[in-house]
Amino acid sequence: MLKEAVQARVLRSGASPGAEPRAPPPPEQKPPEPAAAAAPPAAQAAPQAPPAAGPPPEEPGHFTMSPVGSTRESIGGVFEQYVARAEPQLLATLEQWQGLEPLLQEEGAGALEWFWLRREGGAGPDKPDGLAVFKLKRASMVFGQLLHLSLTDLSWFDDALEAVKRKMFTLLPIVSIRTTLWYQQGDKGLQIDKGVEALFKQRGFKWFQLQNAPGRRGQVMECKRGKTPDFPPQPPDLPGVVLCSGQAWVRGASGSAGLHGSRSRGHQPHPGRRLPAPLPRQGQRRGEERRRGRGGPRHGGRQREPHAGAPLW
Repeated sequence: MLKEAVQARVLRSGASPGAEPRAPPPPEQKPPEPAAAAAPPAAQAAPQAPPAAGPPPEEPGHFTMSPVGSTRESIGGVFEQYVARAEPQLLATLEQWQGLEPLLQEEGAGALEWFWLRREGGAGPDKPDGLAVFKLKRASMVFGQLLHLSLTDLSWFDDALEAVKRKMFTLLPIVSIRTTLWYQQGDKGLQIDKGVEALFKQRGFKWFQLQNAPGRRGQVMECKRGKTPDFPPQPPDLPGVVLCSGQAWVRGASGSAGLHGSRSRGHQPHPGRRLPAPLPRQGQRRGEERRRGRGGPRHGGRQREPHAGAPLW
């Protein structure tokens, strides 16, 4: 029975009866992996640099402002030469030469202020990138009036307006800045440039009022002075020049003698000049009259004798 069981087991395993049992197959050997290239640990741990991207888009640089070196007679030619390069959209919305020329006659604190705007990396010192014209105006309050602001590239307007605002709030004792956006004739009548209006609103300007002028209409925008450090401190409102004049007279002297002093104070008279006798002081004259009495000999009356203990007056 035992023999038959062994043969049945051999038949199930696929081996013939009486054959030697097979040896187990050797384990499969994997091919050797190639050795990694020797490299320092720091180099293996360093991340790979991303591929080089293209140059970033150019951002507008900061603006600097400098006075326009021109006279009242030559500023017109300088202005016409500049506006040939300026953005037409801004020129049509803000004040042009026809509105600036009559204001050239104003003098003093309310005179026009002309400033060039130059951008870092701009066209160069001989070709300014913008122009700003403003003035101080006094009404119920003191405010700055921004009459003209133009640039050679409209994409720089945001930074240019911020530079002009800081300049005006630093130099002028003003509580706000106002500017007028003039309407233009369009298909539906007089219209304001919504694009330029939006640029001013981005820098804190808000609608203030409408302005009507002969043959045109404008919208006044206002930006109020805020608190520091966002806004520069307000400078004091002081006059530019103060003149004072006066005369000094020495008490007890008359005429030209007062210019050289009096003898009572120990001053020496002018050489070769005889000074008149000083006039008696008001107190001395009054005391002398009291001692004489109202009816004294000086007045043609009889001298009265005061009784004992009575005052002299």
